[in-house]
Amino acid sequence: MHHQPNHFRMPYWLEGLDWGHEGLGRGQHPRISRRVTIEELMSPLGDSFTRRNGKYAAFFGHLAEPRATFMEVLSSKIEIDGYGRAFNTKIKGAEKSGINKDVILKNYSYCLCPENSIYPGYYTEKILEAFAAGCLPISWVDPNVADDFNPNAFINLLPYASVGYEKSLDLLNDRKALKAFAQAPLLLERPTLEPLKKFIEKIITDVK
Repeated sequence: MHHQPNHFRMPYWLEGLDWGHEGLGRGQHPRISRRVTIEELMSPLGDSFTRRNGKYAAFFGHLAEPRATFMEVLSSKIEIDGYGRAFNTKIKGAEKSGINKDVILKNYSYCLCPENSIYPGYYTEKILEAFAAGCLPISWVDPNVADDFNPNAFINLLPYASVGYEKSLDLLNDRKALKAFAQAPLLLERPTLEPLKKFIEKIITDVK
């Protein structure tokens, strides 16, 4: 993660981590049943996702583009179980749904979790939460995501835009590809709050 003297980048996905080892207590997570540990993200998925039922899930609050296209194209080849307000209008929002995403995802092998838009540095909780639940994430994300996440640990739909998004599913019928995904951790470097602490200390010092 890159920082400058007067700017600090803290991607949203860091919010979902358990920072207890750095002395930061957290309350109940609004979407999943627990805070995600760094250790599990630095460990490969293993073959547990391939030994599940091979089913697909998506958690969407809306079906605005490009989500609508992904659902239309991929659903022509596979069955995707939909959760969230986009599929059940009685749900008022993820925080009020009473649904723990990770608990549901334990029953799936794959999670369709595209970002809302393509923008360098914009990486939310979606890939992280799918991976932490033991699913192989199927995302749509800016390639600079490699600065944060291991691109070998999930499927990125973006490169398939010119050939058809359904082509990405060929990877899931390729034993060699599945083995590679199973051996890839999501995080290659251990995140820490120390740079943020130093940045805040600098701000306080400069103000004085």
